[in-house]
Amino acid sequence: MKITYKKNDKLPPLAWLAECEKGNIMVYHGERVEARENFWVEGAWNGEFSQGDFEKADWFCGTGAKRTGEKICFSTPSHINYGLYFVKIEEKIIVSNSLYFLLTKCSYKLDVNYFKYETDFLTITQGIYKYKENIHVLNKKNEKEEIKVFYFRNIFVDSENQYSVSVKLEVQSFESYDNYYSRLISAMQEFAANVRCEMREFSYDFVSTISKGYDAACCSAIAKKIGCNKAVTFKDEGHHKNDSGVEIARKLGYKNIIERDCEAYADRKDFVEAEYLSTGELGSTITLCAFDEDFKNNVVITKKEKRYVEKINCVFTGGIVAGGYDRLQ
Repeated sequence: MKITYKKNDKLPPLAWLAECEKGNIMVYHGERVEARENFWVEGAWNGEFSQGDFEKADWFCGTGAKRTGEKICFSTPSHINYGLYFVKIEEKIIVSNSLYFLLTKCSYKLDVNYFKYETDFLTITQGIYKYKENIHVLNKKNEKEEIKVFYFRNIFVDSENQYSVSVKLEVQSFESYDNYYSRLISAMQEFAANVRCEMREFSYDFVSTISKGYDAACCSAIAKKIGCNKAVTFKDEGHHKNDSGVEIARKLGYKNIIERDCEAYADRKDFVEAEYLSTGELGSTITLCAFDEDFKNNVVITKKEKRYVEKINCVFTGGIVAGGYDRLQ
């Protein structure tokens, strides 16, 4: 299997698309995709970055692919907030971490007369064995086609463009609260070491969201244990009246605490509403765009905001970890 890379600075920094054709793999990618001889990746996992064993990790936040013998293994995240998009066209297999990228490359488009897209994607809430795998699209002749989306899977492609799919390594059950806590902290420490690894072309720092909610405080407390010292919160006004996390952040030991206006989006001139509305729920998480610059080049540790995760098409997301911009960075 021969891997050839073609970086394009005009692409979203973390986007990639691979064309597989009889053992030759051409990878088009943005500037922040880590491209190596035997693997490429956008994201991090609880393991050593140099080994590139994200496909074996039980906590992989991001996507990538690795050459394994005579096959290439495409790996989705170890969560279900987003997956990999896949299509086989004649002699080629095309895989991408961006639906938009794959559609453009294949001259496909979404069908504006098809009203079940959100319902189809939400079938993942039924579980990793029951979601709808096929996505309805139209080709340039407006004929019906289908592409696939894979969640919580490893996809193996050989030199003859035959492929197989397997479920990723599942997390072992927790034996007790102490077992849960120790494993969580250990995984976070390994994850942080991976994120900050000097062998990366682009390493990241951490930022945590904080409010008066117990889940946000919990995430910020854990973030502090792995060296995070930057917290962001909304000002104590409007919709977030009496919800500012400044006091809690101080008690947790944070030194860099940033407050933003939850209605800052109203002053934007770049029609940011469109990106949030496109993810459903009437764009209810648009207030988070106030932190765009604070989140940039960081792993964001936060309570899980599924719709926000979809909107930013992030590097690392799952459980308490979400962050790193793709489309917006």
